[in-house]
Amino acid sequence: MEARTTTWLRIAVVQQVLLVGLLASAYLSLDAKIAASHAQDDAKVQTLEQGTRLDAHEVRLEALEFGRIKHDARLEVLERGTASHAHETRETIRQLSVAVADTQSSQSRQSCAEGRRVRGSRGPQPH
Repeated sequence: MEARTTTWLRIAVVQQVLLVGLLASAYLSLDAKIAASHAQDDAKVQTLEQGTRLDAHEVRLEALEFGRIKHDARLEVLERGTASHAHETRETIRQLSVAVADTQSSQSRQSCAEGRRVRGSRGPQPH
């Protein structure tokens, strides 16, 4: 009977060892799965954060592009205004040149006429 008891005890010990081994294996397997799940979750969070940053950068780029377009339009308006003012300035200068030329021509004719009158009233001049 003692031999039977010893055999049964050995079998029970082997069963307990096997059970502990299986539990340890299951725990390690579960721990690995949990770690992998955490890694996947971390990767998803990181991807979402990067996507959010990219969206924010896209919004900033769109705002900058809109600002550039607005400034380009303002610059175009200024360039047109400058061209218009330059044309008006050239036209004013041309009109002033014509007026000065007319005035000088008129003064020149008047001084010639006065010179003739003065010479005519004094008589012929000796050379």
